[in-house]
Amino acid sequence: MRTEINTHFEGFLHNRVIYSGGSPHCRSIDHRLQIGHTILAIETDEKAHQYYNKTHENERYYDFMTTFSYKFVFIRFNPHSNRENSDTKTKFEHKLSVLIHTITTQIDRIRKGHNTAKLEIFTLFY
Repeated sequence: MRTEINTHFEGFLHNRVIYSGGSPHCRSIDHRLQIGHTILAIETDEKAHQYYNKTHENERYYDFMTTFSYKFVFIRFNPHSNRENSDTKTKFEHKLSVLIHTITTQIDRIRKGHNTAKLEIFTLFY
């Protein structure tokens, strides 16, 4: 997925620690791009993180929002098989095209200042 993002967009950092006041923050984001005062974050959620503790994810969001003054727009992307229709699995190529379109849309929204909340979360293929 990293290659696909790098092919379509410039400037994304991949799995790097975020620095706060010169010191490393304990959390990282799979793919992130700073646009003005907003961090666009793309998280790859294997198997839709169905076995993850939702409290842990909420604590992670809280940690980002209280440590940094940035706004955050998260796109959570499930790359693994799932069924959008009762009989057909969603093709990975389709998932990637939707992800690229969603990233493009969010970059445009952020540049236009349409992201007004401190935290926005979009989920794809859950």
